[in-house]
Amino acid sequence: MDVEAEEDAKLKCFVVSTIGEPGSKERENADLVLEYLVKPALGDKYEVARGDEDPNPGAITPQIVESILEADLVIADLSGFNPNVYYEVAIAHGYERPTVHLQVAVESPAFDLKDMRLVRYNLTNPRELATAVKTLKDFATYASENPAKVRTPLSGAKQFLQIEGSGDPIAQSNLEIVDQVRRLRSEVRRAVRPAPAENRSADIRSLRTIIDRAKGRGVLEEEDLLETITRATSTGFDEWVQGVASKVTGESDIEILNGLLFDAELLTSERSANEPDSSDD
Repeated sequence: MDVEAEEDAKLKCFVVSTIGEPGSKERENADLVLEYLVKPALGDKYEVARGDEDPNPGAITPQIVESILEADLVIADLSGFNPNVYYEVAIAHGYERPTVHLQVAVESPAFDLKDMRLVRYNLTNPRELATAVKTLKDFATYASENPAKVRTPLSGAKQFLQIEGSGDPIAQSNLEIVDQVRRLRSEVRRAVRPAPAENRSADIRSLRTIIDRAKGRGVLEEEDLLETITRATSTGFDEWVQGVASKVTGESDIEILNGLLFDAELLTSERSANEPDSSDD
């Protein structure tokens, strides 16, 4: 499996923190937290990224928001009480992204987040740092596996998309599906990770095709799902995309759905299998 496919097979972790200018004390602390706390705790399972590492030259804020929405896990370092960090944490909470909060041990938590469980760290004490690494790993596992049980100040509030407020049932359905794609992407990654490398790569390619086709339009349409099931995709992925196609099209007949989803090679082989054998004439 190539390096890109191997990275894509990992879950996505996005780190929100005070970063500061190169050479500043804030940047030094952010780099140390990333190198000695976050990556040792999560690097084997997650591809860990931070906002300043994005090579995209576009506007910073939209990139960060998109990274939060696409992340399977958000790590938020609340140290320093940076308002941008708290703004980004609110986005993660509002969209119900699994989030684990960090804070340097010498600080008291902000009032609005005082009831949230925190991973406390001390970069100058090796024993305390080792404990923080283990705690972060445990918290991350729980948050990713039990997102509905992780309570935040926005738990129970409607998502920022306000899908329920739409008067257009088609738009509402499409928004729900797009949000499901964002959420289920992590589930698909988990489902395909045990699969052989060739299946995993094919699943990732097909999933990326669906996302790229729908991106920017805000809705999923039938053509976004065309020919995404191939001989190489896994059974788990095939069942998932059939379910998405059923919601998009309103169609429940599996043969009709397969006609939409199967690629040309699979469609040809299926038709050949269904044709009567002329030797019986």
